[in-house]
Amino acid sequence: MRKTVDRPGMAGRYIIKYTACCLLMAVFFACASAPVSVQKQDNILAIVDGDPITREDLEYSLEVAHRREDMSSAKTLDINRYIEKLINDRLIVQEALRMGIDNYPEVQEKVRAYVLRESVMRLYKDEVLDKAVVSEKDLLDYYMDDNKRFKLDIIEVGTAEKAEEILESLKSGEKFEEFSREYPPGFSRNEEGAFVLTKKTMPASIHDAVAGLNPGEMTGVTPVQGKFYIMKLLGKDAPPIEDFEAVRANIENLLKKRKIQERSDEYLAQLQREADIRIDRELLSSIDFSKGAEEIEALNKDMRPLVKVNDAVLPVKEFVSMLPSSDPEAKEKVLKRWLDRKLVDIEALSRQYDQETGLKDKLNAYRNQLIKNTFFKDVIAAKIK
Repeated sequence: MRKTVDRPGMAGRYIIKYTACCLLMAVFFACASAPVSVQKQDNILAIVDGDPITREDLEYSLEVAHRREDMSSAKTLDINRYIEKLINDRLIVQEALRMGIDNYPEVQEKVRAYVLRESVMRLYKDEVLDKAVVSEKDLLDYYMDDNKRFKLDIIEVGTAEKAEEILESLKSGEKFEEFSREYPPGFSRNEEGAFVLTKKTMPASIHDAVAGLNPGEMTGVTPVQGKFYIMKLLGKDAPPIEDFEAVRANIENLLKKRKIQERSDEYLAQLQREADIRIDRELLSSIDFSKGAEEIEALNKDMRPLVKVNDAVLPVKEFVSMLPSSDPEAKEKVLKRWLDRKLVDIEALSRQYDQETGLKDKLNAYRNQLIKNTFFKDVIAAKIK
């Protein structure tokens, strides 16, 4: 049931590949209806020079094809085509490996970049996304706080002097209601004669002023956009719980973003505490873009180490190239961004995620695709005239 493809001459390869595809068609459809135990024992569809092509390889090829082509509307699926392509690709990769293309500097650099990118994503998931948890209590507490109804009596005037004058009269015992009727805000009272606001419908300064009041207490003078307010708390009402489900998804998205940001900041701070960071502050302070062209040119060639993080080094030249020309004084911001990124990179690679099965398989598929593309570019395309 399994086809082994050895390395014959070029004339015989096509025949072997075609025969293998025909056999594999039978294997594929036979195994589709076989018991689970049989399918597990027969996971290998073909062997090309000792290199197995598995059912997972076929599934991955079909998945890629589905993304690149509109297969959703296709009436038929040519399995033979994809198995043949897998064998062709595997033969090309093996030839490229024989030529040592996997040792090309550009190939190795791209593989390292891929490992780093995937490792950082895994680290982000493990240390940030999975730990930025929003509980049911978090959701309900936010809803109750954000939609709590403050019943207020409000005085609004146009000058700070008038507001202070009214405040002194109120402290002397005059009735709040008399001033609020004479100087009301520009919105309506409810049936009970109160102005009803929630945290999300009032300016932050107003909320800060009334949040800690008990019923019957009043605020000082609170300025908001050219107006001056004095407020008296009449009471607080909890929001209707039956409205919670309607806004639940929005609250969850908002809180998840906040939790992610909080966890990110917390984790970066942890990495900084644990790392061996050495910054040449004297050298940093000497970097000045206001100097003449000669000095700036010298900075662009300066290889002195400005920062060391474990075994990683940031030379002056590289640091200067990251400084924005529009804000050459943003040295601390640029330095922090570099440190954060480098600390994450170092920690991500130290986890050795690329040795885990999931990423190892993805890395192998990526490396093979990269080697195949390089083979076409440097060997095939280079000989086309």
